[in-house]
Amino acid sequence: MKPSADNIHKALKEISGVDYDVVEEHTSNIVTRKTYFIDAINTLIDLEDRAVKMIEDTGVDLSSYDNMYYKLIDIMFEMIFTDEQISLIETYLYELRFEEGWDGLIYVGEEKEGKPFKTPEDVWKVVDSLENQDK
Repeated sequence: MKPSADNIHKALKEISGVDYDVVEEHTSNIVTRKTYFIDAINTLIDLEDRAVKMIEDTGVDLSSYDNMYYKLIDIMFEMIFTDEQISLIETYLYELRFEEGWDGLIYVGEEKEGKPFKTPEDVWKVVDSLENQDK
């Protein structure tokens, strides 16, 4: 249960003897979704890097163990994103990040001008800009 501003105010005053103003600040749903998305992409990158390092260092492939976690993540993405958005996310994670000489731009649909697509934040901007009609 989340403590109320009044309870926090009372506790701070009792502990310190100083009167505080407690102000609740709400983050927008868009900011929260963006933060969660970027964290998820960074975590997936870390997991992939860890798996590659494990294979290189020890010869042990734990991908069959990790598959159920990836499946869970895929299911959650399918609940939130369209097929086109998921395709872009997967392209970034498993293909473009490893392309040598790639200019860091992606061309979506019939756009003539490429959009930056080199960081998880770039990916968010592109994915978020697409219509989310199916969800």
